[in-house]
Amino acid sequence: MISINRSNYQTYLFVGLCWLFPITIISLTNGPVQWLNQWATQHHWSANYRFIGLIILTLTIALSIVFLTKYTTRLLFQTQENSLPIHKGIWIFLTLSCIASLSWLIFKPELFNAISQSLAYIPLH
Repeated sequence: MISINRSNYQTYLFVGLCWLFPITIISLTNGPVQWLNQWATQHHWSANYRFIGLIILTLTIALSIVFLTKYTTRLLFQTQENSLPIHKGIWIFLTLSCIASLSWLIFKPELFNAISQSLAYIPLH
């Protein structure tokens, strides 16, 4: 079992952020949050049910990001040689997905409108 310590916390942080940005941007713009809003509108959910659904969805997404971070970091540390193609492929995929999601957010400012519209239907207490 690999634990977080002074020598590897940067790797955990980097991998976590590389999973965090793409998953949250996709889920807020045209993913599960939109699906929840459409479902709640079609089935005439009350504000409390929408809020509870958002909390459950947020916890599910957060747990999946934590799981992916832990699993990916463990895979990176357990790789015996840093020159293996899987090791390089994971680093390249994580870096490119983070860069792509952040550039998508920067170069398409209308995504902020899509995010705010998807959250507007769910009343936050």
